Amino acid sequence: DFSSYYNTLKPNWKKNVKEKIHKFLTWFSLAKPPLWSASFFKTQLEKLVPLRIADGHKDEFVCKLIPTAQSKFVVFGNIQGAFHSLVRCLTQLNSMGIVAQDLKIANPDYFIIFMGDVVDRSPVTMETLSLLMLLLQQNPKNVLYLKGNHESNNYWQEHTLKTELQIRASHLSKDVIPLANEVNALFNTLPLACYITSIDNKTNEFIRISDAGREQNELLIEHKFASFLLAKERGAHGCFNLKTTTPLSVSDESVEIKVILKGEKKRETFQPHSGLRLLPPDVGSTAWNVLSCPTVVYQKALKFMNDAFVVITPAEKLDRWKITLYNRNITTQDPFKTKTFYLLSGAAENGNGPTEPVPSEAPPALTPVAAPTPPVPPTDEPPTPAPKAPEQQTMDTTITTTATSIAQQAHDIAQRAQDIARKA
Repeated sequence: DFSSYYNTLKPNWKKNVKEKIHKFLTWFSLAKPPLWSASFFKTQLEKLVPLRIADGHKDEFVCKLIPTAQSKFVVFGNIQGAFHSLVRCLTQLNSMGIVAQDLKIANPDYFIIFMGDVVDRSPVTMETLSLLMLLLQQNPKNVLYLKGNHESNNYWQEHTLKTELQIRASHLSKDVIPLANEVNALFNTLPLACYITSIDNKTNEFIRISDAGREQNELLIEHKFASFLLAKERGAHGCFNLKTTTPLSVSDESVEIKVILKGEKKRETFQPHSGLRLLPPDVGSTAWNVLSCPTVVYQKALKFMNDAFVVITPAEKLDRWKITLYNRNITTQDPFKTKTFYLLSGAAENGNGPTEPVPSEAPPALTPVAAPTPPVPPTDEPPTPAPKAPEQQTMDTTITTTATSIAQQAHDIAQRAQDIARKA
Protein backbone atom coordinates (compact mmCIF):
# COMPACT_ATOMS: atom_id res chain seq x y z
CA ASP A 1 0.00 0.00 0.00
CA PHE A 2 1.58 3.26 -1.17
CA SER A 3 -1.22 5.53 0.09
CA SER A 4 0.96 7.59 2.43
CA TYR A 5 3.34 8.24 -0.42
CA TYR A 6 0.56 9.07 -2.92
CA ASN A 7 -0.84 11.59 -0.45
CA THR A 8 2.37 13.61 -0.74
CA LEU A 9 1.51 14.03 -4.44
CA LYS A 10 -2.17 14.80 -3.93
CA PRO A 11 -3.15 17.98 -5.77
CA ASN A 12 -4.19 20.97 -3.65
CA TRP A 13 -5.17 24.51 -4.52
CA LYS A 14 -1.57 25.71 -4.45
CA LYS A 15 -0.41 22.96 -6.80
CA ASN A 16 -3.40 23.53 -9.09
CA VAL A 17 -2.71 27.26 -9.33
CA LYS A 18 0.97 26.61 -9.95
CA GLU A 19 0.12 24.10 -12.68
CA LYS A 20 -2.24 26.55 -14.41
CA ILE A 21 0.34 29.34 -14.31
CA HIS A 22 2.98 27.00 -15.66
CA LYS A 23 0.65 25.86 -18.44
CA PHE A 24 -0.07 29.49 -19.35
CA LEU A 25 3.65 30.26 -19.53
CA THR A 26 4.32 27.27 -21.79
CA TRP A 27 1.78 28.60 -24.28
CA PHE A 28 4.02 31.65 -24.73
CA SER A 29 7.26 29.61 -24.64
CA LEU A 30 8.18 31.25 -21.35
CA ALA A 31 8.53 27.92 -19.57
CA LYS A 32 9.27 24.34 -20.47
CA PRO A 33 6.42 21.81 -20.47
CA PRO A 34 6.08 19.88 -17.19
CA LEU A 35 8.04 16.66 -16.89
CA TRP A 36 4.87 14.62 -16.39
CA SER A 37 1.45 15.10 -14.89
CA ALA A 38 -1.82 13.30 -14.33
CA SER A 39 -3.30 15.65 -16.94
CA PHE A 40 -0.77 14.39 -19.48
CA PHE A 41 -1.75 10.81 -18.59
CA LYS A 42 -5.44 11.65 -19.16
CA THR A 43 -4.66 13.28 -22.51
CA GLN A 44 -2.75 10.19 -23.63
CA LEU A 45 -5.74 7.97 -22.86
CA GLU A 46 -8.15 10.27 -24.66
CA LYS A 47 -6.01 10.40 -27.80
CA LEU A 48 -4.86 6.78 -28.03
CA VAL A 49 -8.08 4.84 -27.42
CA PRO A 50 -10.04 6.20 -30.42
CA LEU A 51 -7.10 5.46 -32.71
CA ARG A 52 -6.93 1.88 -31.52
CA ILE A 53 -10.68 1.37 -31.90
CA ALA A 54 -10.49 2.75 -35.44
CA ASP A 55 -7.83 0.10 -36.17
CA GLY A 56 -10.22 -2.65 -35.07
CA HIS A 57 -8.77 -3.12 -31.59
CA LYS A 58 -11.94 -3.62 -29.57
CA ASP A 59 -13.95 -6.27 -27.76
CA GLU A 60 -12.34 -9.72 -27.41
CA PHE A 61 -9.87 -10.33 -30.22
CA VAL A 62 -6.58 -11.97 -31.14
CA CYS A 63 -3.71 -10.86 -33.36
CA LYS A 64 -1.54 -12.70 -35.84
CA LEU A 65 2.03 -11.82 -36.82
CA ILE A 66 3.62 -13.25 -39.96
CA PRO A 67 7.41 -13.11 -39.67
CA THR A 68 10.09 -12.90 -42.31
CA ALA A 69 13.59 -14.35 -42.02
CA GLN A 70 14.72 -10.94 -40.69
CA SER A 71 12.08 -10.65 -37.96
CA LYS A 72 12.76 -10.33 -34.25
CA PHE A 73 10.17 -10.55 -31.48
CA VAL A 74 11.04 -8.83 -28.20
CA VAL A 75 8.83 -10.17 -25.40
CA PHE A 76 8.33 -8.72 -21.91
CA GLY A 77 6.66 -10.69 -19.15
CA ASN A 78 4.84 -9.10 -16.21
CA ILE A 79 5.94 -5.49 -15.79
CA GLN A 80 3.78 -4.72 -12.71
CA GLY A 81 4.73 -1.05 -12.65
CA ALA A 82 8.50 -1.68 -12.91
CA PHE A 83 9.03 1.63 -14.65
CA HIS A 84 12.74 2.04 -14.04
CA SER A 85 13.48 -1.49 -15.18
CA LEU A 86 11.47 -0.96 -18.36
CA VAL A 87 13.42 2.22 -19.14
CA ARG A 88 16.71 0.36 -18.67
CA CYS A 89 15.51 -2.45 -20.96
CA LEU A 90 14.44 0.05 -23.63
CA THR A 91 17.86 1.65 -23.35
CA GLN A 92 19.41 -1.75 -24.00
CA LEU A 93 17.10 -2.25 -27.00
CA ASN A 94 18.22 1.13 -28.26
CA SER A 95 21.86 0.02 -28.05
CA MET A 96 20.90 -3.13 -30.00
CA GLY A 97 19.42 -1.09 -32.83
CA ILE A 98 15.85 -2.29 -32.20
CA VAL A 99 14.32 0.88 -30.71
CA ALA A 100 15.31 4.33 -31.95
CA GLN A 101 15.78 7.48 -29.87
CA ASP A 102 12.18 8.56 -30.53
CA LEU A 103 10.81 5.19 -29.32
CA LYS A 104 10.06 4.08 -32.86
CA ILE A 105 10.99 0.52 -33.74
CA ALA A 106 13.81 0.69 -36.25
CA ASN A 107 12.73 -2.14 -38.59
CA PRO A 108 9.19 -3.00 -39.77
CA ASP A 109 10.02 -6.68 -39.18
CA TYR A 110 10.77 -6.10 -35.48
CA PHE A 111 8.02 -6.37 -32.86
CA ILE A 112 7.73 -5.74 -29.13
CA ILE A 113 5.12 -7.76 -27.23
CA PHE A 114 4.04 -7.14 -23.65
CA MET A 115 2.37 -10.21 -22.15
CA GLY A 116 0.05 -8.23 -19.87
CA ASP A 117 -0.02 -7.39 -16.16
CA VAL A 118 1.75 -4.10 -16.83
CA VAL A 119 -0.04 -2.29 -14.00
CA ASP A 120 -0.30 -2.43 -10.19
CA ARG A 121 2.04 -3.35 -7.32
CA SER A 122 4.15 -0.22 -7.78
CA PRO A 123 4.05 3.45 -6.74
CA VAL A 124 4.61 4.56 -10.36
CA THR A 125 2.01 2.62 -12.31
CA MET A 126 0.69 5.74 -14.05
CA GLU A 127 4.16 6.59 -15.37
CA THR A 128 4.64 2.99 -16.51
CA LEU A 129 1.36 3.01 -18.39
CA SER A 130 2.30 6.37 -19.93
CA LEU A 131 5.47 4.85 -21.33
CA LEU A 132 3.49 1.90 -22.75
CA MET A 133 1.09 4.32 -24.41
CA LEU A 134 4.00 6.21 -25.97
CA LEU A 135 5.28 2.97 -27.46
CA LEU A 136 1.83 2.12 -28.79
CA GLN A 137 1.41 5.58 -30.29
CA GLN A 138 4.76 5.45 -32.03
CA ASN A 139 4.38 1.85 -33.23
CA PRO A 140 0.68 1.00 -33.77
CA LYS A 141 1.51 -2.08 -35.87
CA ASN A 142 4.69 -3.25 -34.16
CA VAL A 143 3.96 -3.01 -30.42
CA LEU A 144 1.40 -5.36 -28.91
CA TYR A 145 0.16 -4.93 -25.35
CA LEU A 146 -1.76 -8.09 -24.47
CA LYS A 147 -4.53 -8.24 -21.90
CA GLY A 148 -3.35 -9.83 -18.69
CA ASN A 149 -5.07 -10.71 -15.45
CA HIS A 150 -4.71 -7.17 -14.08
CA GLU A 151 -6.19 -5.63 -17.25
CA SER A 152 -9.25 -7.91 -17.17
CA ASN A 153 -12.60 -7.68 -15.40
CA ASN A 154 -11.68 -4.59 -13.36
CA TYR A 155 -9.13 -6.63 -11.41
CA TRP A 156 -6.85 -3.58 -11.36
CA GLN A 157 -9.44 -1.87 -9.16
CA GLU A 158 -8.43 -4.20 -6.33
CA HIS A 159 -4.80 -3.08 -6.48
CA THR A 160 -2.59 -0.01 -6.34
CA LEU A 161 -3.60 1.68 -9.60
CA LYS A 162 -7.04 2.34 -8.09
CA THR A 163 -5.54 4.14 -5.09
CA GLU A 164 -3.03 5.95 -7.26
CA LEU A 165 -5.79 7.38 -9.47
CA GLN A 166 -7.99 8.27 -6.50
CA ILE A 167 -5.23 10.43 -5.03
CA ARG A 168 -3.06 11.61 -7.91
CA ALA A 169 -5.92 12.23 -10.38
CA SER A 170 -8.56 13.41 -7.90
CA HIS A 171 -8.59 16.90 -9.45
CA LEU A 172 -9.45 15.54 -12.90
CA SER A 173 -12.74 13.81 -12.12
CA LYS A 174 -15.44 13.56 -9.48
CA ASP A 175 -15.85 9.82 -10.11
CA VAL A 176 -15.20 7.36 -7.29
CA ILE A 177 -12.13 6.23 -9.26
CA PRO A 178 -10.95 9.12 -11.45
CA LEU A 179 -10.20 8.11 -15.05
CA ALA A 180 -11.51 4.58 -14.44
CA ASN A 181 -13.62 4.71 -17.60
CA GLU A 182 -10.67 5.91 -19.66
CA VAL A 183 -8.38 3.21 -18.27
CA ASN A 184 -10.96 0.50 -18.92
CA ALA A 185 -11.45 1.84 -22.44
CA LEU A 186 -7.73 1.33 -23.06
CA PHE A 187 -7.77 -2.16 -21.58
CA ASN A 188 -10.72 -3.04 -23.82
CA THR A 189 -8.49 -2.41 -26.85
CA LEU A 190 -5.95 -5.06 -25.80
CA PRO A 191 -5.85 -8.46 -27.54
CA LEU A 192 -6.20 -11.70 -25.59
CA ALA A 193 -3.41 -13.42 -27.48
CA CYS A 194 -0.87 -13.04 -30.22
CA TYR A 195 -0.12 -15.87 -32.67
CA ILE A 196 3.19 -15.97 -34.52
CA THR A 197 3.14 -18.03 -37.70
CA SER A 198 6.00 -19.83 -39.39
CA ILE A 199 8.05 -17.69 -41.78
CA ASP A 200 5.66 -16.38 -44.44
CA ASN A 201 2.98 -18.61 -42.84
CA LYS A 202 4.06 -21.66 -44.83
CA THR A 203 2.99 -24.28 -42.27
CA ASN A 204 0.20 -24.89 -39.76
CA GLU A 205 2.58 -24.51 -36.78
CA PHE A 206 2.11 -21.54 -34.45
CA ILE A 207 3.59 -19.88 -31.39
CA ARG A 208 1.02 -18.47 -29.01
CA ILE A 209 1.73 -15.64 -26.58
CA SER A 210 -0.97 -14.99 -23.99
CA ASP A 211 -1.49 -14.53 -20.28
CA ALA A 212 -3.80 -17.56 -20.26
CA GLY A 213 -2.64 -21.14 -20.71
CA ARG A 214 -4.00 -23.45 -23.41
CA GLU A 215 -7.14 -24.40 -21.47
CA GLN A 216 -7.62 -21.31 -19.30
CA ASN A 217 -9.71 -19.15 -21.65
CA GLU A 218 -12.70 -20.61 -23.45
CA LEU A 219 -12.48 -17.96 -26.17
CA LEU A 220 -9.01 -19.08 -27.23
CA ILE A 221 -10.09 -22.23 -29.05
CA GLU A 222 -7.92 -22.10 -32.13
CA HIS A 223 -9.96 -24.36 -34.42
CA LYS A 224 -12.79 -21.81 -34.29
CA PHE A 225 -10.63 -19.22 -36.04
CA ALA A 226 -8.20 -21.51 -37.86
CA SER A 227 -9.01 -19.99 -41.25
CA PHE A 228 -7.82 -16.61 -39.94
CA LEU A 229 -4.62 -18.13 -38.57
CA LEU A 230 -3.88 -20.14 -41.72
CA ALA A 231 -4.64 -17.37 -44.21
CA LYS A 232 -1.63 -16.69 -46.45
CA GLU A 233 -2.29 -12.99 -46.99
CA ARG A 234 0.71 -10.72 -47.06
CA GLY A 235 1.19 -8.18 -44.32
CA ALA A 236 2.67 -8.74 -40.92
CA HIS A 237 -0.31 -7.89 -38.75
CA GLY A 238 -3.95 -8.95 -38.54
CA CYS A 239 -6.77 -9.13 -35.99
CA PHE A 240 -9.73 -11.44 -35.50
CA ASN A 241 -12.68 -10.49 -33.31
CA LEU A 242 -13.74 -13.52 -31.30
CA LYS A 243 -17.26 -12.29 -30.57
CA THR A 244 -18.51 -10.33 -33.56
CA THR A 245 -16.85 -12.35 -36.32
CA THR A 246 -18.61 -15.51 -37.46
CA PRO A 247 -16.73 -18.59 -36.14
CA LEU A 248 -14.86 -20.48 -38.82
CA SER A 249 -15.41 -24.21 -39.00
CA VAL A 250 -12.07 -25.94 -39.35
CA SER A 251 -10.94 -29.19 -37.72
CA ASP A 252 -8.79 -29.25 -34.59
CA GLU A 253 -5.89 -30.71 -36.57
CA SER A 254 -5.69 -27.65 -38.82
CA VAL A 255 -3.73 -25.61 -36.27
CA GLU A 256 -0.82 -26.84 -34.17
CA ILE A 257 0.22 -24.69 -31.21
CA LYS A 258 3.79 -25.90 -30.87
CA VAL A 259 4.98 -23.32 -28.33
CA ILE A 260 3.24 -21.08 -25.81
CA LEU A 261 4.62 -18.18 -23.78
CA LYS A 262 2.17 -17.68 -20.93
CA GLY A 263 1.62 -16.17 -17.52
CA GLU A 264 2.25 -18.04 -14.31
CA LYS A 265 0.75 -17.64 -10.85
CA LYS A 266 3.94 -17.24 -8.86
CA ARG A 267 2.29 -17.79 -5.47
CA GLU A 268 1.24 -21.26 -6.65
CA THR A 269 4.46 -22.23 -8.45
CA PHE A 270 7.32 -20.61 -6.58
CA GLN A 271 10.57 -21.27 -8.43
CA PRO A 272 13.82 -19.33 -8.79
CA HIS A 273 13.55 -17.12 -11.85
CA SER A 274 16.17 -15.32 -13.92
CA GLY A 275 13.64 -13.82 -16.33
CA LEU A 276 12.92 -16.91 -18.47
CA ARG A 277 11.69 -20.28 -17.24
CA LEU A 278 10.79 -23.47 -19.09
CA LEU A 279 7.48 -24.82 -17.78
CA PRO A 280 5.90 -28.28 -18.04
CA PRO A 281 4.26 -28.87 -21.46
CA ASP A 282 0.80 -27.31 -21.84
CA VAL A 283 -1.55 -29.59 -23.85
CA GLY A 284 1.47 -30.79 -25.80
CA SER A 285 2.93 -27.31 -26.36
CA THR A 286 6.40 -26.35 -25.17
CA ALA A 287 5.67 -23.73 -22.49
CA TRP A 288 7.75 -20.78 -21.30
CA ASN A 289 7.27 -17.98 -18.79
CA VAL A 290 8.93 -14.55 -18.99
CA LEU A 291 9.25 -12.25 -15.97
CA SER A 292 10.22 -8.57 -16.20
CA CYS A 293 9.30 -6.92 -12.89
CA PRO A 294 12.08 -6.54 -10.28
CA THR A 295 9.82 -4.48 -8.01
CA VAL A 296 9.88 -4.73 -4.23
CA VAL A 297 7.04 -7.29 -4.25
CA TYR A 298 9.00 -9.65 -6.47
CA GLN A 299 12.29 -8.89 -4.76
CA LYS A 300 10.87 -9.99 -1.42
CA ALA A 301 8.56 -12.79 -2.54
CA LEU A 302 10.64 -14.39 -5.30
CA LYS A 303 14.13 -12.95 -4.76
CA PHE A 304 13.80 -11.67 -8.33
CA MET A 305 16.41 -8.96 -8.98
CA ASN A 306 16.66 -8.81 -12.77
CA ASP A 307 15.91 -6.46 -15.60
CA ALA A 308 14.79 -9.02 -18.17
CA PHE A 309 13.26 -9.55 -21.60
CA VAL A 310 13.61 -12.16 -24.35
CA VAL A 311 14.16 -12.00 -28.10
CA ILE A 312 12.69 -14.69 -30.35
CA THR A 313 14.51 -15.24 -33.64
CA PRO A 314 12.76 -17.17 -36.45
CA ALA A 315 14.25 -19.81 -38.74
CA GLU A 316 12.92 -21.78 -41.70
CA LYS A 317 12.11 -24.76 -39.47
CA LEU A 318 10.51 -24.30 -36.08
CA ASP A 319 12.99 -26.59 -34.35
CA ARG A 320 15.71 -24.04 -35.21
CA TRP A 321 13.89 -21.02 -33.80
CA LYS A 322 15.71 -19.52 -30.82
CA ILE A 323 14.75 -17.61 -27.70
CA THR A 324 17.41 -15.46 -26.04
CA LEU A 325 17.15 -14.13 -22.50
CA TYR A 326 18.64 -10.70 -21.85
CA ASN A 327 19.00 -9.99 -18.15
CA ARG A 328 21.06 -8.05 -15.64
CA ASN A 329 21.15 -7.93 -11.84
CA ILE A 330 19.73 -4.59 -10.69
CA THR A 331 21.87 -4.58 -7.52
CA THR A 332 25.01 -4.28 -9.65
CA GLN A 333 26.22 -2.11 -12.51
CA ASP A 334 26.92 -5.13 -14.70
CA PRO A 335 25.82 -5.06 -18.35
CA PHE A 336 23.07 -7.24 -19.75
CA LYS A 337 24.01 -10.87 -20.29
CA THR A 338 22.44 -13.40 -22.63
CA LYS A 339 21.56 -17.05 -22.73
CA THR A 340 20.08 -18.63 -25.87
CA PHE A 341 17.82 -21.68 -26.07
CA TYR A 342 16.04 -23.51 -28.85
CA LEU A 343 12.44 -22.41 -28.60
CA LEU A 344 10.84 -25.79 -29.30
CA SER A 345 13.11 -28.16 -27.36
CA GLY A 346 14.23 -25.86 -24.55
CA ALA A 347 17.83 -27.00 -25.03
CA ALA A 348 20.54 -24.41 -24.41
CA GLU A 349 22.33 -23.42 -27.60
CA ASN A 350 25.78 -23.53 -25.96
CA GLY A 351 25.29 -26.21 -23.34
CA ASN A 352 24.08 -25.71 -19.79
CA GLY A 353 26.66 -23.21 -18.56
CA PRO A 354 25.89 -19.91 -16.84
CA THR A 355 24.35 -17.00 -18.65
CA GLU A 356 26.91 -15.55 -21.03
CA PRO A 357 27.76 -11.89 -21.75
CA VAL A 358 26.41 -10.62 -25.06
CA PRO A 359 28.43 -12.71 -27.57
CA SER A 360 31.23 -11.04 -29.50
CA GLU A 361 30.20 -12.79 -32.70
CA ALA A 362 26.87 -10.96 -32.69
CA PRO A 363 26.37 -7.93 -34.98
CA PRO A 364 27.90 -4.70 -33.67
CA ALA A 365 24.52 -3.50 -32.35
CA LEU A 366 24.45 -6.50 -30.02
CA THR A 367 27.86 -6.05 -28.43
CA PRO A 368 27.80 -5.61 -24.66
CA VAL A 369 27.65 -2.10 -23.32
CA ALA A 370 28.03 -0.84 -19.81
CA ALA A 371 24.79 -0.40 -17.96
CA PRO A 372 23.53 3.07 -18.94
CA THR A 373 22.57 3.97 -15.39
CA PRO A 374 23.04 2.66 -11.90
CA PRO A 375 19.99 0.70 -10.81
CA VAL A 376 17.25 3.21 -10.03
CA PRO A 377 15.19 1.88 -7.11
CA PRO A 378 12.13 0.23 -8.70
CA THR A 379 9.96 0.91 -5.65
CA ASP A 380 10.12 2.54 -2.25
CA GLU A 381 11.86 -0.44 -0.62
CA PRO A 382 14.89 -1.31 -2.74
CA PRO A 383 17.69 -3.70 -1.88
CA THR A 384 21.04 -2.33 -0.80
CA PRO A 385 21.85 0.10 -3.62
CA ALA A 386 24.96 -0.12 -5.77
CA PRO A 387 27.42 2.81 -5.69
CA LYS A 388 26.10 5.79 -7.60
CA ALA A 389 27.51 6.64 -11.00
CA PRO A 390 28.31 10.22 -12.10
CA GLU A 391 25.44 12.65 -12.26
CA GLN A 392 25.20 12.58 -16.04
CA GLN A 393 24.35 8.86 -15.82
CA THR A 394 21.67 9.26 -13.19
CA MET A 395 18.77 8.81 -15.61
CA ASP A 396 18.33 6.98 -18.88
CA THR A 397 18.66 9.71 -21.48
CA THR A 398 19.01 7.69 -24.66
CA ILE A 399 15.36 6.89 -25.29
CA THR A 400 13.42 10.13 -25.90
CA THR A 401 12.98 13.47 -24.25
CA THR A 402 9.53 12.43 -23.11
CA ALA A 403 10.62 9.10 -21.66
CA THR A 404 13.52 10.82 -19.94
CA SER A 405 11.16 13.35 -18.41
CA ILE A 406 8.93 10.60 -17.08
CA ALA A 407 11.98 8.79 -15.75
CA GLN A 408 13.17 11.89 -13.90
CA GLN A 409 9.76 12.38 -12.38
CA ALA A 410 9.53 8.73 -11.30
CA HIS A 411 13.03 8.83 -9.84
CA ASP A 412 12.14 11.87 -7.76
CA ILE A 413 8.97 10.09 -6.65
CA ALA A 414 10.91 7.02 -5.53
CA GLN A 415 13.40 9.14 -3.59
CA ARG A 416 10.63 11.02 -1.81
CA ALA A 417 8.89 7.75 -0.98
CA GLN A 418 12.08 6.46 0.60
CA ASP A 419 12.36 9.63 2.70
CA ILE A 420 8.80 9.23 3.91
CA ALA A 421 9.38 5.57 4.75
CA ARG A 422 12.46 6.42 6.79
CA LYS A 423 10.61 9.10 8.76
CA ALA A 424 7.58 6.87 9.41
